[in-house]
Amino acid sequence: MNYYKSNDTLRFSIACPEITKYWEKGFILIGMNNMDVTRRYTLRLCLAGAIFIYALWRLYRVSHDIRYTVATTTGRISTPRNHFAIKFQFKVNNKLYSGSGSETSKYNIRYPNGRYYVKFPYKSPAACEIQWDRPVPDSITVVPPDGWKEFP
Repeated sequence: MNYYKSNDTLRFSIACPEITKYWEKGFILIGMNNMDVTRRYTLRLCLAGAIFIYALWRLYRVSHDIRYTVATTTGRISTPRNHFAIKFQFKVNNKLYSGSGSETSKYNIRYPNGRYYVKFPYKSPAACEIQWDRPVPDSITVVPPDGWKEFP
């Protein structure tokens, strides 16, 4: 970090005494090395690009080959911000997955043993989304092991 000082400092301190206090304490930096600025912006740009690419990859993976199955609520948990979430479990190809969804007051969510549809990508079922607004009717008793390709 380079500090810029010259003979004009005296003239500047007389004209702007309030800013001079910060100048003397080292809060005002003038003439920062261009290489430092370039490195900082390059690092920030690379990090933002990596986050953007990851978000696109995740969106593609989650929205590709969507299936539906039935989840059963298992209980209610408290979140760190004093809200509540509902835990649920579902099976895909005889493997048990679990997740949680935020509790909303506009739906009358039954827990435990409430049945709701779950939307999930076939290749990564753990990235699921529960459909609180669509409870499963009692008439549906048989669920395909790999889920439905279309909403039943």
